[in-house]
Amino acid sequence: MAQLASAGGRPTGAVLAAGAQSGDYSVYTGRAELTLARVLAAGGQISEARSAATRAVQQLAKAEGADHPETHAAEQSATPRPLDEKIR
Repeated sequence: MAQLASAGGRPTGAVLAAGAQSGDYSVYTGRAELTLARVLAAGGQISEARSAATRAVQQLAKAEGADHPETHAAEQSATPRPLDEKIR
């Protein structure tokens, strides 16, 4: 998992995006991005984690809806918190 996170999540995105068309949204891609965001955050890569969480929000909001619990979880992960900067 550390290799995946250090690669910026490219393997995950590449595998899930293969065959996807512009404008396609996927619960699976959103969940993968949210998981990646959590792994990156746990590894202290806060900026990268926020980027992955933002991508998760984009996917999940379109695929499941803006009010879905997974979308809310992604939104929380994408939102900067004062403590994040102190952890670095």
